[in-house]
This record gives sequence, structure tokens and C-alpha cells, in this order.
Amino acid sequence: MQKQYTETAYRKGIQKQHTIMTHRCHLCSDKIGKTDESGELDMVWHETYPAHCQPDMKQIREFVDSPYWEQLCSYLQKTYVTSPSIEYSRCSMQTGWNVKYKKGSRAICTLYPDKGYFICMVSIGAKEAAEAELVMKGCSPYLQGLYEKTVPFNGGRWLMIEVRDKETLEDVKEMIGVRMRKKK
Repeated sequence: MQKQYTETAYRKGIQKQHTIMTHRCHLCSDKIGKTDESGELDMVWHETYPAHCQPDMKQIREFVDSPYWEQLCSYLQKTYVTSPSIEYSRCSMQTGWNVKYKKGSRAICTLYPDKGYFICMVSIGAKEAAEAELVMKGCSPYLQGLYEKTVPFNGGRWLMIEVRDKETLEDVKEMIGVRMRKKK
């Protein structure tokens, strides 16, 4: 639900009047955000959908507004025959609602929405590290740098990959493939 009102803004000493659209939680009608003068949502993800206002997949897709979101979700559902699970995390790495994909009890990846892009967290465990490093040679300089900068934890790495372009989307699919290969 949206409500429109006019507000006077002061920026760099210039008084300017513009129209603001407020957004309300679909569950409780609390005011959860507003658009700025350009019509863009002027809130961060966890403020737009606080813990008591769970978004659905359509609302998440609209917030992210990236073709790569839908492409990755579709790829995960078809390739691994899985469904998304929307969960709330208070984790300091990325607070707020996220979308988890699992195959049985094994996590495939977690998607963290953001405006215009999203972050895909792929955990490369100690058993997958050697293969990941081989595959990494064919990945983008962005992912290679991210892998190098990510501090190993118990022999593995939690890669928080910002998906902003097609090349990075393909890199994510490669890393998920490494994670999900059958163990010997």
C-alpha cells in the first residue's frame, strides 16, 4: 500500500518541494519506507522489510530489480530441483530477509537482496577448496580477487559475491557447481 504526500526538502541551502511515496508493510500497515524525489526507494533492504514484515518472492524481485536475480533463481530451481526459503537473519554479515536454497539439508547458497543487485553467499568448504581454486582460474578478476581476500575459516571460505553483471552470474553458477558436486 502506498500513500502520497508532499514534503519540503532542504538540500545544499536550496529549499525544494517534491512528492514522496510512503510504502506500508503488507502485513501490519506500518510505514516502512519512502521514495525520494526521483521515485527511488530511499531505504536499505532491512529497513524496507523489517523482521515483522516478511516479503514474498515478487516483492523481493521488484526490490532487487535485476534480470540476474530471476535468472539465478530459475537456474537453482531447475538444476537442483529445489524451492526458495525466505528467512530472516540477524547476522552481522547481512542483516535482514534473505532467500536460501537447499538440497536436502545441504545449503546451496543464500541470496541477499539489495537495490539493483544482490549478494550470493556460497560457502566453499575445505573439501571443495582445491577444485574451487582450479575453477577460479577461469573466473572473472572480480571473483578471483574476492576469493583471495576472503579469509579461510576452518579450511573453507564464505564468498559474499555481488551479482551485478552476467559474467559474475556465470561465476556464481560455477562456484555453486563446485559446492554441489558429489563427494567421493
